Amino acid sequence: MKTPFVWIGIDQHKKAFVVFTILTLLCMVGLGVSGDALKVNEAPMGILDYEFAGTLENAQAMLLAWKTEGVEAFVGFNLGLDYLFMLTYSHAIGLACVLVAQRLNRFVQLAFVLAALQLVAGGLDAIENFALWKLLLGSDWAVYPLISMCCAAPKFLFVILGLLFCLGSVFFKKKTV
Repeated sequence: MKTPFVWIGIDQHKKAFVVFTILTLLCMVGLGVSGDALKVNEAPMGILDYEFAGTLENAQAMLLAWKTEGVEAFVGFNLGLDYLFMLTYSHAIGLACVLVAQRLNRFVQLAFVLAALQLVAGGLDAIENFALWKLLLGSDWAVYPLISMCCAAPKFLFVILGLLFCLGSVFFKKKTV
């Protein structure tokens, strides 16, 4: 069975995982620094509240608060860096799922499905960011906050499932054939 990462040679999975993980951690630092400035009364969880605003009124209230606080540029920086982050985290977690299956010699189909879902999560993140960018640039189309929320929820679900699979693997021993 082929992994969802056919463009990365199977002998290169570990190296690619390390590279994507390091890049993911670097992105997380940048997102954390820029995201701290976005934690205001209207968005106590910062960009996460923006992703789940759900309504145009909520999204616009956050944008107004960020503009008033003078941190509107951090929203753009955060969304821009998130495009790199979505590429790195989806590949890091997806490759981790594949590596777990290879190490354990079991759960291969589940691991490959979860790995593929990480790539789906990255795609959902891109759609979500597009909607958030449109709002940041002044769109008043009420569907954008809904699009963002509807993409963010499964994205987080897929990421959490992938991480739980990898973390749960520590409780299993390698299956001998």
